Amino acid sequence: MHFRIQSLVAFTFFLSACVSTFTVSDNYEAKMGHTTPAKRTVILFLIDGLAPEILSNQLEQNKLPELQKFFALEQNKFATARTVFPSLTYPSITSVLTAMPVFAHGLTGNKMRVGNDNDPDVVDFASPLSITKVNDLIKGKTLFARLTAQRRQSVSLAHYFYAGATSSIPLDLDSGIAYLDSNYTYVDTKILNFFEALLTENTPEQWPEFIFVHLTGVDFLAHELGPMASVTLDYMHILDNKLKAVFAHIRKAEMNGKRVVTLLTADHGFMTVKQQFDFTNYLNNTAPTVKTVVDTRFAELYFPKNWSGFERQTFLERLLKESPVDMSVQRLDNDLWLNGPSVQTKISYVGTRCPGTPYAVNFNGNVTCPEDCPSHPEIYGPFFVPNIASFFFADKHPDAVVIAKPGTILNTQNKGEHGGATAQEVFVPLLMRNATLSHPERTLPSYEILRFVDRTSEYPVKLGP
Repeated sequence: MHFRIQSLVAFTFFLSACVSTFTVSDNYEAKMGHTTPAKRTVILFLIDGLAPEILSNQLEQNKLPELQKFFALEQNKFATARTVFPSLTYPSITSVLTAMPVFAHGLTGNKMRVGNDNDPDVVDFASPLSITKVNDLIKGKTLFARLTAQRRQSVSLAHYFYAGATSSIPLDLDSGIAYLDSNYTYVDTKILNFFEALLTENTPEQWPEFIFVHLTGVDFLAHELGPMASVTLDYMHILDNKLKAVFAHIRKAEMNGKRVVTLLTADHGFMTVKQQFDFTNYLNNTAPTVKTVVDTRFAELYFPKNWSGFERQTFLERLLKESPVDMSVQRLDNDLWLNGPSVQTKISYVGTRCPGTPYAVNFNGNVTCPEDCPSHPEIYGPFFVPNIASFFFADKHPDAVVIAKPGTILNTQNKGEHGGATAQEVFVPLLMRNATLSHPERTLPSYEILRFVDRTSEYPVKLGP
C-alpha cells in the first residue's frame, strides 16, 4: 500500500483526536451484548507488501525466530497464495476481506473513475480524504458485515478497512504525525498495542470471531528504498520481535482450550524499479483525447466514444512500439484482445456459469472456466487469464489497460512498485497456524483465504483443533 502522505494527513487524524490503546477494547466490550459469543477466533495478519522474496530472505538468515516458531515453518518453507489484477492494495485487500474476486466487489484499482461517465471524478483511495469512500463502496460486502448480520463479532485493526466491523481502530494525531515523519515503526507498534489490549482486556471466551490486523511498514519502506534494501529487510526483524507478545497471548489462550486459527499473508508482492516512464505526458503529446488513470505499473485507458475498434487497436499497437509497455488488453463487446511483443490473443466471455463466476471463457478455441485456463506464465504472467477476465467483468471497467514492462513504472519515482502481472507482484506468502490447505497443490486465490470464516464449510482450509 503506498499512501500519498501530505500535511492533510495530520489534519485528518487530528479531527479524530487522541485516543488510548484501550479504545478498541472498550468499544468492543460495549457492543458484545448484542452478539453471539465466538466458539472460535480467526486472526488475519496482513503485512502490506510482504513479498515472498522478502520473507524468504529473512527466514534464511534466521532473522524471524518468532514467525518461525509460531507458524512452525519447517526448513523455512511456506505456502504461497496469489493476488488479483491489478496487484495493488485496494483491490487486493478488498478481495481478501470480501472473499470476492474483483468483478464481484468492483474495486478495480487504487484509483478509480466514479460518477458520471461524461464527467467523472478520479478518486485516489490512498488519500486520507477517501477513507470513508472506500468503506462506503465495500459496505455490506465485507466479511465484517456478514458476521455482523449473523450477530457474530469482528474487529478491524486497520486505518483504511473497517466497513461492517463490530469495532475498529480510531485515527489519532500521533499516528498522523508518525506517517508524516515516515515513522512506520510507531504506526505498526501502535496497532499491535491495540491488538494486545484487545486480547488482554477481554477473556479468550470474549474474543471476537474475526480479527484483522493490517501492518504497513514493510510496504512504505519497499516503495521508498526498494523491496530488498537492507532497511526494508531489517524492518521485518523489528516486526518479528514486536509480534512476540501477541503470539504469547494467543498460545496461552490455546493452551487453555480456546480455538484460534491464525493466518498471515500480504496483499501483493514487489518489483525493484529500473526505469520510469511518464505515461500521462506521453498521452498528452500523442493522443490527448484518450483519457487515462495511471496507477504505478498499469494504466486504465478510456477512448473517445466515436473511435472504432480498428482505431483503438491501431493506437494500442503503436503504443506498444513507442513506449515501454509490455502488454495491452482491451474489451470490445464480449471479447478481450491481448496484445504484446510475443502474443496476440482473444479471450471471449461465454454465458455458461462456472464455480465462482457467472461466465466461462473461450481461450484459444477452448471453452473453459477461467480458473481452469492454462496459465502460460512465461507469456502472460501467472494466472493472468482468470485475473484479467475478472477485472474486465467488473461493472466499472475501462476500455483498455496497459501494463508496463518489468522494472518500469508509469507515474512515480519510487524504488519499488507493484500493480502488474509478474510472478514477483502476484504471489504472496500464506502462513497458517491450526489450519492447513485442503488442496496444497493448488495456488489459492487470495479472495478464498477467509471463505471458511462465515460458512459451515471449511474449504479451502482444513482446521486444526
